[in-house]
Formats: sequence, structure tokens, C-alpha cells
Amino acid sequence: MISFNDDYIYIFSGPLGQKPIYRAKKNYFIPKLKPYISNINDVSINKNSYIDIKFSFDAEEPKALKFLISSSDTNLIYKENIKLINKYGDGELEKWISLTPAKGQYGTSEITILIKDGTDSAISKFKVTVLNTRIKPSISKINDVIIDSADIKPVTVDFQVNGEVLDSLRLLIKTSNPELLPLDSLRASGANENRKLTISPTKGKIGECIVTILFTDGMDSSETSFNVKVEQVSSVNDEQVTCSKPFVIPNPSSEFISISNPEGFKIELYNSLGKRININSSIRYIATLVRVDVSNLPAGVYFVKINNHIQKFVVLK
Repeated sequence: MISFNDDYIYIFSGPLGQKPIYRAKKNYFIPKLKPYISNINDVSINKNSYIDIKFSFDAEEPKALKFLISSSDTNLIYKENIKLINKYGDGELEKWISLTPAKGQYGTSEITILIKDGTDSAISKFKVTVLNTRIKPSISKINDVIIDSADIKPVTVDFQVNGEVLDSLRLLIKTSNPELLPLDSLRASGANENRKLTISPTKGKIGECIVTILFTDGMDSSETSFNVKVEQVSSVNDEQVTCSKPFVIPNPSSEFISISNPEGFKIELYNSLGKRININSSIRYIATLVRVDVSNLPAGVYFVKINNHIQKFVVLK
């Protein structure tokens, strides 16, 4: 049997109340917990990238610990590019060290993490090797675009790019039909990986045009092409409906849905798992409605979010 008070711990051979067979001060049985930090394995990353590494630690008073981090090669990994971060779901005794090497630099640096509680300390060291791997330019696919000539509005399509140094990539745009889509009707915007292309066809013109976007770094290049079709819609029939609230017709559908589009509405499409579906390249505008091509979507249940209004619709095959 064990009992204790503020200063001592007692051990009894029988019930409490008898004479203890042993008595000792508490600090004899409960030594101070010295700082501890887990080992971190050596890592390798590509040039012009970054890495987050998780580690664990412990101490008598974890919140009072002081963390000191250093890099053996400050030209490769600056002190300012080393950060301690917490991520959602981490425990109180877990942290991440985020490392971002200098742009264009490669080599190896030893990272040291020292934790101190005022009297004791613990240390963990690991090496970060930055590989001299060149990333060639690349550009994502853009789906074909259909625009109605009766109510032409600028259409914006999204695409992604990648490369060694994104800021130095040069963008070139080509058009196969300058009368329908002159170069000044195609405007690129965005920064880093995420880019946009705004398309503004010539009013009164119908036809098709192949648009090509090329990205180059001077040594290598990547390009993508897509078709822009401007056509005249002679009748809308059941889509010519006015309503104070947004609506989706037909529902169910196997080819397209039409959505009322009062000025200022933002339209988003989601599948049954809540994943957003990019519909920019499958939209065309008809009077006060937006027509979305759903013929390429798998059969199932989908949701249209129009500002704060959500409506379910079904795609059949």
C-alpha cells in the first residue's frame, strides 16, 4: 500500500494506519523530466521547393521551452526561411519545422534544433540536401469553350503552370482566327501557378478559333490548345423563363442545364462528395440564363450553388 503527503511518499506492508516500512521524499521517486526531442531523418528536396517536417518533444513544462534553430549553410537556407509551425490536429507535444531554400540554390545544410528549459537541454540534428533538379515548363489542359453570339460576354478560363522560376516564364498566345479573336481580345492574368485567360470575341462575328497558350523559360517550352466556338442560338424555348429566384432546368438532365443568371450571381457546381467542379470552360450565355454542358459528367447527384441558394439536380446517362 502506498500513501503520500506534500513532502513524503510512504510504503506500507499492510493496511493504512500501520507503521510504514519505507519513507522517502517525493523528489527521490519523481525526478525532473528533462527536455526531449525526437530524431529527424535526413531529407532531400528539389531546388526551388520547400518541405515541412514533423517532430515531437517533451519536458517538465513544455510551454516554457525555448526553441533555437540554426542552419550550417545560411546561403542555402536562410534563418528567415526556417519557421516553427503548428498544424490542425497536432498534439501539444508536436510541431513542424518548415524549410524553404534560397531560390536557385542547391547543396546540403545541417539543421540543428535545440530546446532548453533554463537548466537542461536536448538537441536534434539532420541534413537537408537540395537537389539541382531543373523543372521544365508545363501548362495544364484547357477545355473547349462555347459562347453564344446573341449575348456575348467575356469568358474566363482557369489554367495552371509550373516551371523552374515562375516569375521568369514568358507567355505567348496564338489565335487561328484573328477576325473572331484578335490577340487583344485574349488577356492573361494571375501569378505563380494559378493563371486566367479572359476571352472577349468580336461582336457580330460567329465561327471557331483555336487558341494556343505557350509558356517558355528560354530553353524549354510547353503549350496547350483549345477551341473557342461562337455560335448563334435561334431559340431558347423552355429556357426563356424569368424568375426572382435562381432555378435549374431541365432536371434531371443528360446534356445540359440552364441556370437563371440575374446580374451579380456567382455560380458554382459541386458533386455529391462536396468537391467543386470547374465549369468555366463549359459555360455559354443565352439571354438571362447560363447554359452549362454536363454531358461529360458521370451519372449522379450534383448541387448548384448560386450565391447562397443551393439546388440539387441529377445527371442521367
